[in-house]
Amino acid sequence: MKNLVIILCIIILMTISDARIKIGIVSIDSLSTPDSLVSYISEIFSRDSTVDLIIGPDCGLSGYRNKGRIRFTRRGDTILYTAYDTSYFSERVAWAIDSLRKIAKKFKAIIIAGPVWEIDTFYRLVQTVPIIDTSGLIKRLRRKVRKGIHYSIIDSTIRIDTIYTHDGSMYTLFLTISNECYDIPCLYRAFSSADIWAILNWHMIKNTDSLISNLNFSESPDSDLADSLFPEFLYDSLIGTGWISDSTVVIVASCGDFSGAFWLRRAVTLDSNWLIPDYKIYGNNSIINIDPFAADSAGRINVSVMDTVGTPIPYVHIHVEGPYGFEAEGLTDLTGWTSIKVLYYGSYRIMAEAYGGVVVPEDTLIGVNSDSPVCTVSLTFIDTTKIVEHTESRDTKYYVIINPYQGFIFKDFPKSAKRLSIYDITGRFVDCVNLQGKNFVWKPKKYLTNGIYFVCADGEIIAKVLILK
Repeated sequence: MKNLVIILCIIILMTISDARIKIGIVSIDSLSTPDSLVSYISEIFSRDSTVDLIIGPDCGLSGYRNKGRIRFTRRGDTILYTAYDTSYFSERVAWAIDSLRKIAKKFKAIIIAGPVWEIDTFYRLVQTVPIIDTSGLIKRLRRKVRKGIHYSIIDSTIRIDTIYTHDGSMYTLFLTISNECYDIPCLYRAFSSADIWAILNWHMIKNTDSLISNLNFSESPDSDLADSLFPEFLYDSLIGTGWISDSTVVIVASCGDFSGAFWLRRAVTLDSNWLIPDYKIYGNNSIINIDPFAADSAGRINVSVMDTVGTPIPYVHIHVEGPYGFEAEGLTDLTGWTSIKVLYYGSYRIMAEAYGGVVVPEDTLIGVNSDSPVCTVSLTFIDTTKIVEHTESRDTKYYVIINPYQGFIFKDFPKSAKRLSIYDITGRFVDCVNLQGKNFVWKPKKYLTNGIYFVCADGEIIAKVLILK
């Protein structure tokens, strides 16, 4: 008795470094002070010291209750600051900036904590955001647009920023302060769209709690809520003037119970997936670890298929099933490779089928998570076109199906088998059967002709089937 000779493959799972940015989002309540804002930001770094960027709300360092004033001056490439007067609020705001600079330098992070009230050289009051870089210095000021009118001291600060992460990745950031995003498209155009849109919110989004909880944690988001907070005309105007694109991710830091993040395109088109991958909430704060370039995907599964001597096998059909009913398909290219984006973290089942042979393993489980967002599965193709000559003397079971469309139950098969593959007399793959309960039930396709078919499990032929119609 000759045995069927198969070279089995070993699944190789390897994590490929995937460019990502880790963002800490601060949420405060209406009674918060500059001191509490510094405390919240410190708490984020106590949770994760590798955060790349901090986004704070509109009202953290300034507000109706906090009338602290700051004067900024420039010396070379560095911006200096001082309390404009000796009031308690002005001194606390200056202290908060001092503290945030030390935190930024210690953790090599960029901190955008929110705007302060700035008194310029003409004694005008402007809401201004100091952007603290990884060296702990204020390298740039971003002033809020006022009532849709051009001002020279404001116009020069309206631009897209570049953010560098700890791993050397680069992203672009579009920063807006509350509802000025309605005025910016009317006054300014961008030369390139931003990867991230950060909203320092106070009174633009009235119901931030409902927005964030709905967009982040609901599988059936409220379309009326999304449209009222992000109307389509705002979306179109920002895209039309170049500030954002369809793949921009939105960060909202707010005065409320929730800070949050979501895909802007999903909020407008009401597509199926609203979840930001790797989203963690700590009290009032949250941290996301995300690849903005991935648009709406949580990660990728790469599949490589080669034969036993390392030759790439093209046109192999790959089917992927995952959490929340996720399904996707791919076809290997001439290099034997295909890449499939997945929407959620969790376990995925990978199934492969090929003409003229079998891919082993035919059924593979793999996990995608924040530590391994991109995984590669290597599979091996076994040519079965000569399967008959290897099995001429095999002691296999022999079945005759008189009425094949009623189905046939296989009761004798290896206990480890989860799937049966069916081949015709030439060794061509024609069908497959999944385990149903304790048995396999095969209902041959109507297009199959009379003849002998081979039933394989775990690379072994377990039966010959003769179909007679």
